[in-house]
Amino acid sequence: MRLHCTVLALLATVASGVPAAAQSSNEAASFRVFLRGSAIGGEDVAVRQTPEGVTITASGRLAAPLDLVMRQCLVRYDAGWRPVDLSVDAIARGAALTIKTTFAEGRAESEVTQAGAPTRKTDVVSADPVVLPNVCFSAYEALALRLGGVADGAAIRAYVAPQAE
Repeated sequence: MRLHCTVLALLATVASGVPAAAQSSNEAASFRVFLRGSAIGGEDVAVRQTPEGVTITASGRLAAPLDLVMRQCLVRYDAGWRPVDLSVDAIARGAALTIKTTFAEGRAESEVTQAGAPTRKTDVVSADPVVLPNVCFSAYEALALRLGGVADGAAIRAYVAPQAE
């Protein structure tokens, strides 16, 4: 079920044609998410590219069975496509959910608070993974941008926040 939504989001992102150049730009898009052929919601995303890096922000809503209100998802990368941080503010199935992850020295340090219960986690990550929180399809914009600038056969690692690379 999640795979189908993820694949649709990825295809929409790749097809959106967001420029991969390093100049300053602002791009906005809306994604519609389908499950078993029925629309269950969507996300609005803004991508800001500057010489300093890329910032992706999104908000949206997904109906049952996912039941998610994404108040904000923010992912930042530096100019070398190294992730800087991730911040998620959402309501998942009626309970508050926040994810805050920072990246430094080969580690992703996450603080997750779900329904008032905080947990901390540290994962080992490569220097430049694409950050893909499993509650924010718009983060796939980074993958689309990265795909435009890699050679055939190159590997791009992904960090599914806050689970693992």
